[in-house]
Amino acid sequence: MTSHAQARQILLSVWPRGVPRTLPLLQLTQANALLESGYGQGWGDLCAGSNNWGAVQSHDAPPCVPGSSCLYTDRHADGTTYQWCYRVYPTPEAGAHDFLRTMLKGNVVRAAASGNAMATSAAMHANKYFEGVGTPAQVIAARAKSTYEKSKAIAHVLGEPLMVALDHATVSSLSSYIGWGLLSAALAAGATHLAFRR
Repeated sequence: MTSHAQARQILLSVWPRGVPRTLPLLQLTQANALLESGYGQGWGDLCAGSNNWGAVQSHDAPPCVPGSSCLYTDRHADGTTYQWCYRVYPTPEAGAHDFLRTMLKGNVVRAAASGNAMATSAAMHANKYFEGVGTPAQVIAARAKSTYEKSKAIAHVLGEPLMVALDHATVSSLSSYIGWGLLSAALAAGATHLAFRR
């Protein structure tokens, strides 16, 4: 199973050019990869070994093409189930790269850079990244809570300050944490893993 530290290194190794490597953005992005697929390993038997980090769907309807997609059952917002083909990648890095390409649209980058889990989930929902069962407000709130909790776990294990809040978080309010400037500079310079102890 991929650890949080390994996942961070993989994400940074394929991080898109032009997207800032800020800690709020990294924590929320990693939390979404953990939520979606357990870093590409939480698929069970049907899509085991797919390296699909973001539950990224193929453009093809079933039947799926072996080796490039796998069949998986998901749910629409009204609770009805459907089956679709999900992409299969040759390596974890390839899966993480496509996850980042799919998730990090401009509105999501702006929301996640603020450290606001609710705003990030709302932006992803607006982009139709996920559905979930319930009203849009319920689905967005549930995802925000889950990614916030996962961000806390990731930050704890990596020994870094939590730069994510459930709602109403901004970089300016969070960045008063001592050491944030140093940590941000190191990430921007390309550090793949840092230990930051309180």
